[in-house]
Amino acid sequence: MAKVYRVLSLAVSLLGCLCTQSPARAQTQDYPSRIIRIVVPFVAGGGLDGIARLLAAKMQDEFKQTVLVENRGGQAGNLGAAFVAKSPADGYTMLITTSGFTVAPSLWTNLRYDTIKDFQPLTMLAESAIWLAVDPKLPVKNLTDLIALAKSKPGALNYGSSGFGNPLHLAMEMFMRQTDTRFVMVPFTNDAQIITAMTSGDVHVAMIPFLISRSHVETGALRALGFTRSERWPLSPATPTLAEQGLPGFDTRGWQGLLLPAGTARPIVDKLYATIKDIMATDDMKKRYDAFGSMPLVNSPDAFASRIVAEVEHFKKITQQIGLTPKVE
Repeated sequence: MAKVYRVLSLAVSLLGCLCTQSPARAQTQDYPSRIIRIVVPFVAGGGLDGIARLLAAKMQDEFKQTVLVENRGGQAGNLGAAFVAKSPADGYTMLITTSGFTVAPSLWTNLRYDTIKDFQPLTMLAESAIWLAVDPKLPVKNLTDLIALAKSKPGALNYGSSGFGNPLHLAMEMFMRQTDTRFVMVPFTNDAQIITAMTSGDVHVAMIPFLISRSHVETGALRALGFTRSERWPLSPATPTLAEQGLPGFDTRGWQGLLLPAGTARPIVDKLYATIKDIMATDDMKKRYDAFGSMPLVNSPDAFASRIVAEVEHFKKITQQIGLTPKVE
């Protein structure tokens, strides 16, 4: 009889464990079972919005579930990021964002989220390039010419900036510090306005995304002097880097990536990552990204997390060096 009781006790114990674990297990195994939201922290119509909608359509085909893109713009992407950080960690709400995400802690004193603690990085989607471009009417053909001209006329040349403290502005500050030159900043609302000002001769120099300036360089309306990468950009291999022209270690680049709320179950993270990795490897996605002027670049959740941590520290050092004072959000 004692043996029977022990067997029954063991059976009840096992059943209790199964009952306790079944909701979480079902959540993982059945995922996704309802609508997934991809939050874009900017207004509709931009490059990131286009990428999000393309990805959403592909995910919808794979998962056989509706995948919606939701635009939550405001405060340089901080509102959308805060919304996702406070969302349930169930895999049904994710943030698509840019490298500006890792600059934000250096720019704002009271963000409504912690860039590292409140998110589970999922994967990068692509990397984009930045190049130093000039008005072709300037008497410069390469980086050496520009540095020499700037030093011969300190403060006489200007540069366009679309946002104080954004990655493009910080890249220009890094350039001036490393070359011991001084350019006067001319503020603009967006990068398209800078290109218009440069082609009309009102702005001399700017760090500009490859994506929106590619056609202007190809037609000769702008002159690209070099990429801000440690290696040449495959979509424009004839253009040298700043590093190979005498600025060793100069490396700053843009990216797009996906993040989930912290605490999302690892099986869900892994399932999403595997699916998106397969989507990004298709020829269709590669062609579409080429049209966007970006290159697909997928990395694991752990690798993406390490990159975010490193970039946050990198930008904190840069903003301290240039004396940038964080703002109150």
